[in-house]
Amino acid sequence: MLKTPITIPLWLGWLLINAFPDSVEAFIQYNVPYTQFPKEIDRLCGFEVKRKPVIRVDGERIDP
Repeated sequence: MLKTPITIPLWLGWLLINAFPDSVEAFIQYNVPYTQFPKEIDRLCGFEVKRKPVIRVDGERIDP
């Protein structure tokens, strides 16, 4: 009895996702916020100390 009211919208959503996969992917990428990793992960991976950026032009290092 409740199968039809649930099945039809799910089927229509599945059809739209398969018909326009690039649009769905762009929507998800645009609307999901950027999340930073916790500081504990930086400490575990050895990135707790920030390094100075290295600038190279034509393979030669330029000191900032």
